[in-house]
Amino acid sequence: MAVDLVTIEPAPVDALADQVMVPSRDGVRLATDVYLPAGNRHPAVLVRLPYDKCGRYTFMPQLAPWFTERGYAFVVQDVRGKFRSEGETVPYVHEVYDGYDTLEWIVRQPWSDGTVGMFGDSYYGVTQWAAAASGHPALRAIVPRVTSADLGAIRIGTWWDEGVPPLYGAPPTTTPTTPPCSASSRSTWAPPWTSSTGPCAAVANWPGWPRYGGGWATTAGTRRAHGHRRAPANCAST
Repeated sequence: MAVDLVTIEPAPVDALADQVMVPSRDGVRLATDVYLPAGNRHPAVLVRLPYDKCGRYTFMPQLAPWFTERGYAFVVQDVRGKFRSEGETVPYVHEVYDGYDTLEWIVRQPWSDGTVGMFGDSYYGVTQWAAAASGHPALRAIVPRVTSADLGAIRIGTWWDEGVPPLYGAPPTTTPTTPPCSASSRSTWAPPWTSSTGPCAAVANWPGWPRYGGGWATTAGTRRAHGHRRAPANCAST
């Protein structure tokens, strides 16, 4: 059955935001909206998402005043390759380094007090775990929801067991019995997967992705996924 895909263009930058192109270590620039409260130095709340930082789907412009009225700088970023950000669209692969580089950029700003928290759902829950895995000392708290720290086994016993989770709005084009890692499966948001039995390309290339006993980690949990790194963040996951 044919499926009609609709491409969503970036929504206008909110009038209360200053858009900045934050440089990453490889020169790719990430489009970032900064909302600032009155005063000089502030803790920051960072959101890194692929769903349009200005769009109506995630309500970031509507949420911004709630944070700024309470003294927080609110920083919202399109992840690499999405909407206004530069680079290639490949899920998961760059989120550790891009998260670290964004945190580093924040703490170097004159309005920053050097502390950052993050929150968000789904893919922008994953970007929180990735930032925590980077070990940046400025990240003090994360609040990931409806997501997982382990991309290899989010739903044991379901059709994407042993693969990466499907992305919201990007269903695979094969039947639900085919794991997303199979060579025949494709996603509108992801590159070709490499294997039906091993890690997909996106997972295998995530910096620091853990291996256990010569194999790949297959059980969810922060300890298994990031136990080999120092993650200074406190987590409140729902």
